Amino acid sequence: MIYYKLLITFIDFERHLEAFAFYVFIKLITDRLDIVNKYLANHSHMKKNCIHFNNKHKANNKNIFYIGTFSDKNTKIITLANVYNVISDAVCLINQIFEIQIFLTIVSTYIFIIITLWESVYLTHTKKLSKSLITTILQCAAELISIGLMSYICETMTLKRNSTRKFINELIMDYDLPQSIRYQAKSFMELMAVQPLEINAFEMFTLNTKLMLKFVSVITTYLIVLLQISNFL
Repeated sequence: MIYYKLLITFIDFERHLEAFAFYVFIKLITDRLDIVNKYLANHSHMKKNCIHFNNKHKANNKNIFYIGTFSDKNTKIITLANVYNVISDAVCLINQIFEIQIFLTIVSTYIFIIITLWESVYLTHTKKLSKSLITTILQCAAELISIGLMSYICETMTLKRNSTRKFINELIMDYDLPQSIRYQAKSFMELMAVQPLEINAFEMFTLNTKLMLKFVSVITTYLIVLLQISNFL
């Protein structure tokens, strides 16, 4: 019995360690994407001060085109698109590595909660209490927190991606910009449509806040059905 508990503890620790590593990797990706957004925001909002910005740096080097300089020879948007492409490749690699772990975590958490609800309803009708029930509830809570953290960091990455799309759309709709910059922005937007930066488990579950809402909705529905059935027994 002791060896069995040690084995279960080791397995749970390993899964939670993998979830923590996943959180760290996605957080690093989100920080890199935030840097891209800062450059795009600078490029998008520098138009109001572009004359002052250009005059300030023109004396240093006329061949350097800063992120806020609007010119036909400016290829900074393509550079940022390449950075986004590298970030997207990193997200795909992280998704492939943690795909099985994410799927097992979601499925095991669902099964644990289903068993816990069934046991709780049964013990309530029989007026019995069990220490194993408390242990199971705590374990389900820990698993649910693990899913919540992964969904939260993925939702944060999605919000950063939406900000990137917003900045790119501003560049596309700004007809005062050189045509070459707007073409670069359109290419960037097409790249984002192909690579949306999403984490999913075998294309069945997509990690975001909607997953948590659906998860809670399904569990609540099951609990209501279980309570109604138990009243007839």
